Order: sequence, then structure tokens, then C-alpha cells
Amino acid sequence: MTETRIIAYHGTDAADLKSFDLGKTGQGATAGRWAPGFQPDASVYFATEPHHAAHYGEHIHKFLIDAPLLEKDAAQELEQWARELHYHNAQTMIDEYFDGNAYNALDADNYFADANREAQRAGLPGAIISFGDLTDSVGGRNRRVGNVIVLNDLSVATMVSD
Repeated sequence: MTETRIIAYHGTDAADLKSFDLGKTGQGATAGRWAPGFQPDASVYFATEPHHAAHYGEHIHKFLIDAPLLEKDAAQELEQWARELHYHNAQTMIDEYFDGNAYNALDADNYFADANREAQRAGLPGAIISFGDLTDSVGGRNRRVGNVIVLNDLSVATMVSD
């Protein structure tokens, strides 16, 4: 667990975001595009890299998150898995086997939902998932994934202006 004061970004199609509806949140929720067998939790995703938040919508909103969060080290878990599969490292596995998509390598929707449930059991408002220095290949460009914050209690997130 870590005490946090993190600036994070939320990407959405809503230009004038005033509040979140936890009943309608999560990647793919409004379009009914959940992966087979995936059970979404009531949570909202944030990213520490603005370009990463842009994957979720064209409008990027900036937030201050100030609360203790459950820590998950996705980069370390991916490194271990890569070694088990005889890859040089996690980045090589992501690039070669998952076409540069770190989210697919992690099975991110399920990983984030599990982290959220673990945080709830611990009485925490959410989790911070670290991707370390791992990158995604988006549009032919490698960009750092950064951290993802999954919140189940939005009272710890305050929208801030630039």
C-alpha cells in the first residue's frame, strides 16, 4: 500500500465531464464490448501518461488522486512470465508475441478488475498498477505505458485544471 498524491488523466468522449456513473464505467461498457467471461467491476480507470488516457477517448481530463492505494507491479509479473516462456524480457515478449500491446500481454481488463476487488477487500479506494518502463506500440510509435489507477471510490479523485 502506498500513500499517493498522483496527477492522473482520464480519457473519455465527454468534453464536459462533471461526474462519473459507476454503473456505466469501464472500457467498452457503453458499447457492450466486454471480452467473453469478463465481469466488470464498478470502477474508473486513470493513467499517469496523458497519451495513454487518450486511448479511452478524445477528451483528456486531469485529476489529483490523494489516497492510499493497493500497489500491483504488472511489469514484474510480466518479466517473470516472459522468463518462464523463454523470452529475453517482458518487452521482447510484448513486442514479439503480443504485437506491442502491453494490455493484451497482461489481460488488462481482468487484471485491473482483480486488483480492484483486492483493493476493496483491503478497504482501499483503488489500486495503482505499475507497468514500469514497458512500452506499447501505438500507431508505429513505442510509448511508455506508465501506471494505471483503478478507483472504486471516486471521492479520492479531484478534477484539476491546467
